[in-house]
Amino acid sequence: MSNTTFCICFFGINRCLSKTIGSIRGKIYDPILEAGHSMHVYAAFMDPKGPITNPRSSEVNLQIEPENIELLGEGKIQVIDQPLFDETFDYAPFFEAPDPWDDGYISIKNMCRSYESLKQVTQMWLEDSLPQDTLFVYLRPDQIYLDKLPIKQILKAHDQFGPHLALTPFWALWGGLNDRMAVMGRSAAEIYGLRQKRMYEYIQNSKTGLHSEEYLKWSLKDIPNIVNQPPLLIRANRVRADYRIRKEYFLNESGKRLTLKLEFILLLTKAILIIKSLSWKIRKRLKLY
Repeated sequence: MSNTTFCICFFGINRCLSKTIGSIRGKIYDPILEAGHSMHVYAAFMDPKGPITNPRSSEVNLQIEPENIELLGEGKIQVIDQPLFDETFDYAPFFEAPDPWDDGYISIKNMCRSYESLKQVTQMWLEDSLPQDTLFVYLRPDQIYLDKLPIKQILKAHDQFGPHLALTPFWALWGGLNDRMAVMGRSAAEIYGLRQKRMYEYIQNSKTGLHSEEYLKWSLKDIPNIVNQPPLLIRANRVRADYRIRKEYFLNESGKRLTLKLEFILLLTKAILIIKSLSWKIRKRLKLY
């Protein structure tokens, strides 16, 4: 088996690395190294400079773990000043569009921050001289990974799709693609990691506002053979800043159909978003804001 270079690219915020690092090492790092491949670690994390509050995840005034970044091991790690980013980023177009989560645009702001993190970690590896056949594993650090990274599946798909490889998990699709992790070939990784630059284009034509899973699907739509690529067979649960584990509902392994419960939730969610979008347009037309 030939040696392949894997770049592990962490993005987002470091909520609870002390809780998740065991699964990151055992389920992500170890399968790569045990198979005889090379690995580089990159990370670009938002630093909120204080406690975080997120109503959707029931996190209120909680501290995160910026001091535990070294747990990731040797690599290139960057910290982004979140208050400074908030001062300079143009949120206005997103605040003028519908709010998909109806939480006062808090989730929208977190998405924009996440895309800045993705951009910076992608720019970090772009500055290095990496082999053209390098594979890029994008991860959030606040997940406990339940399965080992499927190296054989990834390499087989890479042989077929080359630099256009774009694998995302088979669960948490919500009308688009799971945006919590991905395995990408080189050209697909640039599209995935630099999708921040197309947010304004997307929002101009979106009926429901900036929706993370739908936006990812839209961002990757022009990758060759994207519709023929298999789902990434790995599962993970999110972990909150207070160490609560948010257990997920998972699809069957083929990823080809939703369970009845998830199908109902998805249809209901889409219906609510459409109704909210229509209501928002009517109110705007009547100038009742």
